[in-house]
Amino acid sequence: MVSRNCLKCGADLGAGFGWARMVNCDHCGTAHILRDEVFELAGNAGVLHEAPGLLRLGEELETPDGAFRAVGVVRFSYGRGAWDEFWAIDGSGEGAWISVDEGDIVLQRPIMGKGFPASPPAPGFSIKYHNRDWIVTEAETARCIGFRGHLPEVFALDDKFTFVNASSGNGQLLSGEFWPGGSAWFVGNWLDPFTLTVAE
Repeated sequence: MVSRNCLKCGADLGAGFGWARMVNCDHCGTAHILRDEVFELAGNAGVLHEAPGLLRLGEELETPDGAFRAVGVVRFSYGRGAWDEFWAIDGSGEGAWISVDEGDIVLQRPIMGKGFPASPPAPGFSIKYHNRDWIVTEAETARCIGFRGHLPEVFALDDKFTFVNASSGNGQLLSGEFWPGGSAWFVGNWLDPFTLTVAE
């Protein structure tokens, strides 16, 4: 693990740069990026107003897949509202995204593989994954409006991307994200908020 200091105020940023590519200073809010071995300022991280919710940075969420500690969060707007994506680490140091959108919660891990669409498919499109047919149920455009903590990817305010969600009817969610020049896919399970517990 590598410990670094804020380039603006000098505060200790913690030891998360072993895996993180972006981190915010807890003291002054300045965002930083680590690109290869180059450590630099990333600019404004936006304003994240505290709102009632199931999970906050630093808290640990007990799920059927184990315990995950939220170490970073990104807030996205999709016009009708906003949702939070928490980057969370399990006991073995592996990461997953926990999406919290009002009462809907899903835990997803990044997946690799060929055969996924290279551009956003429309609702109704069928995707074959793990010998199942996944039907796209949602396709929207989202905008980054703020971020905090230690994150595995680099984000910037007002970055836009298209996301799609697909279902196979088994309580899982397959999601794709698309931006100029790239895409990423994730799969995971919907979580029942009444079965989850949160600890500091």
